[in-house]
Amino acid sequence: MVKLDFSKPILMSIVNATPDSFSDDGLYRGGSRLPTPGTGGQAKSPQKRLPPDLDVSQIIDIGGESTNPHSKPVNVEQELIRILPVIDIVRHQKNKDQIISLDTYKSPVAEAALQKGVEMINFLCGEFSAPDMYEVVAKYNAYLVIYHIFGTPAGILATRQKRQARHTDVITELLEFFTAQTRKALRAGIDPEKIIIDPGIGFGTTDQENVEILDRLPELAKLGYPILIGLSRKGFLGTLLQQKYQLDAKPEPQDRLEMALELTEKAVRGGAKVIRTHDSALTKKYLSDKGLM
Repeated sequence: MVKLDFSKPILMSIVNATPDSFSDDGLYRGGSRLPTPGTGGQAKSPQKRLPPDLDVSQIIDIGGESTNPHSKPVNVEQELIRILPVIDIVRHQKNKDQIISLDTYKSPVAEAALQKGVEMINFLCGEFSAPDMYEVVAKYNAYLVIYHIFGTPAGILATRQKRQARHTDVITELLEFFTAQTRKALRAGIDPEKIIIDPGIGFGTTDQENVEILDRLPELAKLGYPILIGLSRKGFLGTLLQQKYQLDAKPEPQDRLEMALELTEKAVRGGAKVIRTHDSALTKKYLSDKGLM
């Protein structure tokens, strides 16, 4: 198993094996390309090739269920149909220094992927998530990302509205959450050197809270675990760009790279160790030009 070196930023490339990614970059486009669960059909070949800059990142993160609040949840069988062929493709294309991550909150999906050679589970951790995920990850001695969310993926917009009316300290909430969850992970037998935390930018948080999380990353870093930050194409980037340039509307997800790169630099300077992105090559060049890689 590859040992990750967190002494400098690590890039995580996003590979969406979904027909409904919010950023419209899924490998599968259109539900008709996917077999109906229970029919015995095989997943079709992806309509798009894998991103050409995958070799730039050390971690390749595959996701089979969109967290777009307008997307419908998928069951275990549907998710496996989507991700298993992609895992096979990536395994044959990646180099020996890269690891495959799976973005899921379902333990049966995680276990099937770990059996296929996946070495990291990017665990969206909420009340809806598998209660036995930590035991599954420990069984395979894999890396674990504990990925925070307020509420549920489908309820993100409503949760965000509720939080706008509240006056709670988001960092205090995150510190309490990660303290509790990392203790559970350690009790399950997960290697402490393989635990990564992700504050979940945009996952139920308000635009103001997203900025505050980035401003106060050093407080989260005091927990002693590497921090993963995913800003790529997030909605609040569009809001910031709209305000910066006094635009009539928020830029589309693919047009938010400028702000994503600026805030990624800020995150790295604040202590982020893993950067999850759709634009690995451009992110690497930007951080390298800033002397951060």
